[in-house]
Amino acid sequence: LIDREVMVASLRKQLGELFPERVVEANVVAFDEGYQAARMKEPE
Repeated sequence: LIDREVMVASLRKQLGELFPERVVEANVVAFDEGYQAARMKEPE
């Protein structure tokens, strides 16, 4: 499993170079929701 913190940090870094903070935050939130949904689908 990919570590969520690492993913969020790299997402922030990449997007932060291109977009304003509010856009970065919206993308992090969307990523987080997708990540949580994917986690719930994983078998135990």
